[in-house]
Amino acid sequence: MKRHSSHRDDGVAAKKHLGQHFLKDPAVSQRIAGLLSEGLDTAILEVGPGTGALTKPLLARFGEAVHVVEIDRESVAYLRSSDWMDPDRIHQGDLLKSSPEDTLKAWNKIMKLRNRIMAGEDFESVARGLGGSEDPSVAQNGGDL
Repeated sequence: MKRHSSHRDDGVAAKKHLGQHFLKDPAVSQRIAGLLSEGLDTAILEVGPGTGALTKPLLARFGEAVHVVEIDRESVAYLRSSDWMDPDRIHQGDLLKSSPEDTLKAWNKIMKLRNRIMAGEDFESVARGLGGSEDPSVAQNGGDL
């Protein structure tokens, strides 16, 4: 099966087989982010951020509360290489293949880790400690991507 894609100026290709459509208009992104109430007492999970057109205004408005989940490795690499997105808030995976129970379990784990860090616990200790990162590279990098 031939997979079509269209390349963008940022080097990330929209993949038709993933149904990707990238938001391009900054005014639309600002308007969407503006619809959310400020002072939300929770994290914000953006599913499928692509190249971050909506993520940027969400970060400007809600800061550290924003996390993203992206299935596309190329988009994940782009986001992780950016100077505006904290790599620790980028999660790679397919939420559609997760059960609601698995998603809730992962969400609760993320929130527990976030709360420990927000309470002043050292990030590296949290990443390496019990219940921390499942990434084997943490032993070498302490969670610093």
